[in-house]
Amino acid sequence: MKKYIIIAIILIAVGFFLSKGGFRKYKVDSMEQMYDKVVELFEKGESNVKFTTTFDPSGFNVDSLMIYLQKKDPYLATNIGATTWSWNSKGDGTYTFVLDLGYNASKRELDLADKRIDKIVECMEGLSDYEKIKAAHDFLILYCEYGTDGMAFSSVMQGPYWTLYPGMAVCNGYAMSFYRIMEKCGIQVRYETGGDHAWNSVFLNGYWYNIDVTWDDRGDDQVSYDFFLKCDKDFGKHHHGHSDAPYSYVLPAESNIQVKSAQEYYDMFPNFKARYKLMLLMKFLLIPAVIVIVFVIRAFVSGHRQNKWQEMQRKQREIDERNMARVRDIRMRGISNSSLVGDDLEDWEATRREQEKMFEISMKKGLIEKEEREMKETETETAQMDMGETETVHVPEGERYDAADKW
Repeated sequence: MKKYIIIAIILIAVGFFLSKGGFRKYKVDSMEQMYDKVVELFEKGESNVKFTTTFDPSGFNVDSLMIYLQKKDPYLATNIGATTWSWNSKGDGTYTFVLDLGYNASKRELDLADKRIDKIVECMEGLSDYEKIKAAHDFLILYCEYGTDGMAFSSVMQGPYWTLYPGMAVCNGYAMSFYRIMEKCGIQVRYETGGDHAWNSVFLNGYWYNIDVTWDDRGDDQVSYDFFLKCDKDFGKHHHGHSDAPYSYVLPAESNIQVKSAQEYYDMFPNFKARYKLMLLMKFLLIPAVIVIVFVIRAFVSGHRQNKWQEMQRKQREIDERNMARVRDIRMRGISNSSLVGDDLEDWEATRREQEKMFEISMKKGLIEKEEREMKETETETAQMDMGETETVHVPEGERYDAADKW
């Protein structure tokens, strides 16, 4: 019993370790090497790492990691969530540095979001840069709703997956989704943050313009353009902007671009919301469907076995009835005048076996007696021959009998 308890504890510990992703161990000689390794971990979606460093890692902070990531991969930098770290000196000039990376969206969620973004970008082929920016802006507002419930500011509604699948997200989800769409469209874009808020800036016709998809979502399918392609002076309510344009963008009058309404742009794309609802329906119905199928199969197998068993019993009864009829027929023919006629078959068979046993004993007894008589007669004849006498020994007639006759 104790052995099984120890095995169970070990399995639980291993399962917990694996569920936490485990700690990858690396040796680095500089902060830059450590940051490069962190970038690799971000790309793989791994969260836990342990470094052995030959330098003092006390200067590490998330802001410096964010700046480095923005240079390497700006999109991944937007996915940094709550991150914890600790370090201690080994006393031999090296340090142990443990980093637990926090993500706004998991690797799987980013991959799923990319699949949907690829389809969105395909639908925008042939559009001008302005139309692509507006189409992405309008689509995200009409598809997604701002998460205002208790989970709104948790990591649950962060990232592009929540924006492009359930359609419920906070500013990080809007900004990351817009960033990724623009990036895949080949349009220069930046992810901006300030005051616990996230938005974007986008490059159009030689200037950077501010754009806040979240604040342009007024709810109830209302699309605003108050924060669409604005210069810094027109980008009110924000702590700061990053536009270098002297004026907010206005589509030139001589432009031949046929600007569509928000609903028209939205209708350009596949009905992702219906697909997501169908996926949810399939997901929720899957378990009940599996349970029903299991019960149906079980009932079918059980019924099949029951029918087979009943058929076997029916055939056995037919065989038994034929045998009983045959036995009764033999009994009636063999002992029709016997007092056993009409007795229970089992009693008759027991009596029959007893009679057969008695018959066998009588036969053996008769044979033994016959052998003894023959031996006596032989001995008598031998004795008479030796004495030269010729005397006939007469056996009484009544003593000559056979065991079968006696029976």
